[in-house]
Amino acid sequence: MDIDLVNQTVAMMNPQEQVVAEQIAQPLIREASKLSDEEFIGYLRGNIAKYMHRWRYKNGIEDLQKAQWYNNRLIKFYMDRVLSLTKDKQ
Repeated sequence: MDIDLVNQTVAMMNPQEQVVAEQIAQPLIREASKLSDEEFIGYLRGNIAKYMHRWRYKNGIEDLQKAQWYNNRLIKFYMDRVLSLTKDKQ
């Protein structure tokens, strides 16, 4: 996992988003280092589903921001890792 990418992503956010992202980023970095690409994608998808499901009942906009953060990370990971591996095989 590219830790610099996570730090760059957090730095580009507004202050409120940064607080949410920093709460997410540290555990994410620790977990991702142990996972294969497919496992990491599943981890991201699971968190997206969790936060999208509970936002109305628990933390409101904060949970929506967390879901968005995980979704953006999934898109970035897919574009960087999966698509680049596909191009390498061609």
